[in-house]
Amino acid sequence: MASFEQGILTVVLNRPEKRNAVNSKMYAGLAQLLDGAQQDPSVRAVILAASGQDFCAGTDIVDLRSAPRDIPFEERPVGTFLKTLTSFDKPLIAVVRGRAIGFGLTFLLHCDLVFVTPDAQLSAPFAKLGISPEAGSSFLLPALVGTRRAFEIFARNHVLSGSEAVEWGIASRAVGTDELERVAAQEVRQLILSPGSALAAIKRLIMPSAQIWAAVGREMGELYALTRSSDTY
Repeated sequence: MASFEQGILTVVLNRPEKRNAVNSKMYAGLAQLLDGAQQDPSVRAVILAASGQDFCAGTDIVDLRSAPRDIPFEERPVGTFLKTLTSFDKPLIAVVRGRAIGFGLTFLLHCDLVFVTPDAQLSAPFAKLGISPEAGSSFLLPALVGTRRAFEIFARNHVLSGSEAVEWGIASRAVGTDELERVAAQEVRQLILSPGSALAAIKRLIMPSAQIWAAVGREMGELYALTRSSDTY
């Protein structure tokens, strides 16, 4: 679902019965929405929120298992989305309540502002699942929190509360459930008072798309090696 008001495109993950686990159809839709927002000068910022009790349970494993292996990654819906995401230079904001698991967390690393409830639960249990980091997180997370804390999340399955995510620098601010959307919208409206060209330049400088995309490529190489050698997912 998507809505547009006062220069802000709000996109809502709407698969609550699956805790908003993202499948190929959703990845394709997200890629199309982000690409459209990038090209549309009336869109000043994008907010990603979610329906139901949880933000996102990660990539839909059933969908992942059934994906054809002979299609190059960058031509799959998830690859198209990640390519679009890594080069998106308008403000991207996430509003998080409940659980954000796997891609639900790694997506947040691409966001410029992240608002969470204090009791949100953020995790990326890749080692537990027998897989490697994804979505450029092997580059973004250590840069944000340091290698040891990144290892805690990726390898030791450390689950961060929303408040802890703020302390670690993964989230911008923890806000009570009843105020979450209002505060996020208020902060974004204030942000986009600055010239869009300046915001885009800042993003291009501090979120180097070529390096992030290169990390995605390395991650997929590791993932393919793992899935060829074992029944990881």
